[in-house]
Amino acid sequence: MVVVWRVTEQCNLACGFCGFDRTLNRVRVETSVESLRRFGAVLRDWSLASGESVLVSWIGGEPLGRDDLRAVSRHFREDLGLRVSTTTNGTTLGSAAVRSHLLDHYAELTVSVDGVGPLHDRLRGWRGGFENLSLSVPILAREAREREAPLRLRANVVLMRGNLEQFEDLCSILGDWGVVEITFNQLGGADRPEFFPEHRLREAEVDRLRVI
Repeated sequence: MVVVWRVTEQCNLACGFCGFDRTLNRVRVETSVESLRRFGAVLRDWSLASGESVLVSWIGGEPLGRDDLRAVSRHFREDLGLRVSTTTNGTTLGSAAVRSHLLDHYAELTVSVDGVGPLHDRLRGWRGGFENLSLSVPILAREAREREAPLRLRANVVLMRGNLEQFEDLCSILGDWGVVEITFNQLGGADRPEFFPEHRLREAEVDRLRVI
């Protein structure tokens, strides 16, 4: 069973298509550590009773921005026997301590990457972001191999009009970084309806995706 859990609405980037853009003036909530640990025990009990494994996947906002989530993830993995994953914008992956924590306790890591070079930087509001990822993600992949860690390194791409032509090249680059699985989703309009009309995929772009 996979449990996808939005544990924070805080984020340090400014993505124009995301409702958790740091520049938006909105109320932001986080799941308490007490609630996380309490429901983790429920999942442990279910896993033991059913004989099925459980993967708990943190999403946000930016989950790796929560320092207190490290102890929770360790507890889930070591004490409760649950598998843990997260989706991240990758801003913390330059930290050796963060990478070590991921290698010790996580089964999967999904890095959000939406374009090559300056396009990714503009979409994410992160100057130099793509270059940063091009250094930190391969380091993480190498460290996983060296430690024989079970971490599965994934990437997800939000497809829109402006990045579709780069998608094939981006997939090749991600493979070179050590990413073993790539997922993608079409830009939606619910979170940021002001961004959607200019960037949504039209029929012609969908046809182009079929060709790719």
